[in-house]
Amino acid sequence: MSYFNVRVYGLLINENNEVLLSDEREYGMDFTKFPGGGVELGEGLIEALKREFMEECNVEIDVLSHFYTTDFYEKSSFNESQVLSIYYLVKSISPLR
Repeated sequence: MSYFNVRVYGLLINENNEVLLSDEREYGMDFTKFPGGGVELGEGLIEALKREFMEECNVEIDVLSHFYTTDFYEKSSFNESQVLSIYYLVKSISPLR
């Protein structure tokens, strides 16, 4: 059975035009990505993005605007699902640590 994997990511750009990235390890692989991740059943996109930022970066955010949604086929690196990624511009409302 095939299915969709909905992901949401935030682009946090500071006053020096530096972009916040997150280093992670999944299934024995290291990768760098924008903070964010999978939308859980029952969550909205914004709610999921705020939760992911707290989990990964321990920072509260405001979502400013939609930036981009993938408009092409992208297969997951971990299973047979099709990934749909949605990106938002965000700003921190608590200090980055």
